[in-house]
Amino acid sequence: MSDRIRIEVLGYPRERAFDQRWRATVTGPIVCDGFTQFELESLRGRRVRFVENDFPYAVAPGICHNLVWSDIPLGRNEIVHIVDKALGKKKMWLGFVNPSALQSIKTIYHVHVLSTSRTQAGPSTESGCVHLHLPDG
Repeated sequence: MSDRIRIEVLGYPRERAFDQRWRATVTGPIVCDGFTQFELESLRGRRVRFVENDFPYAVAPGICHNLVWSDIPLGRNEIVHIVDKALGKKKMWLGFVNPSALQSIKTIYHVHVLSTSRTQAGPSTESGCVHLHLPDG
């Protein structure tokens, strides 16, 4: 599953392994670019992508479950910038990184993002971030 995320989501090149499965190859840092992929000055040369979750949690109607995938751990300010840029000012959101014991893919850093429209969530603020929980360390 880690290779699939690296290849299909983060855009790593691929090669066939001895067992004939595709494996992601690391040929050097490249930033993906496109509609929902963002480059920050502090992330130059790294891969980061904001996407819809293929396996969303069961949440109430009107709440979207997205992910920020990254080849490196991200800081709070970087996450807020990426998500605010992806969702725009019409959404309010919260983000969290699951504890290691609950992570389905431990080898690739990812942040869960749950969002809803501001009309459902309340008044407007400068950032759409309502709460962001990151593990210590």
